[in-house]
Amino acid sequence: MRDESKKFKDFNIKVLGVSYDSESKLKAFKEEYSLPFDLLSDSDKIMGSAYGVNSFYFFPQRKTFLIDEEGMLVHVFDSVNLNSHPEDILSNFNQSE
Repeated sequence: MRDESKKFKDFNIKVLGVSYDSESKLKAFKEEYSLPFDLLSDSDKIMGSAYGVNSFYFFPQRKTFLIDEEGMLVHVFDSVNLNSHPEDILSNFNQSE
């Protein structure tokens, strides 16, 4: 996601990451990897529950939600391939225009 951030910006796509980690851990992670987008802490797992990513294991399921300017959910990536995911998002975005 970091490496494709210029393309996301060109399409006016805002990226937000959500994790169960604490704010301090997310801040350190963002700095360590020079992430140009915000990371939100969901340590109480409220957002994870609302979006259906909580699992029976310790870690949440990795999913991506595309939300339009009006706040409407327009697409869900239930399966995320870390090698192609940024391109998958851009491809989906281009198809929906």
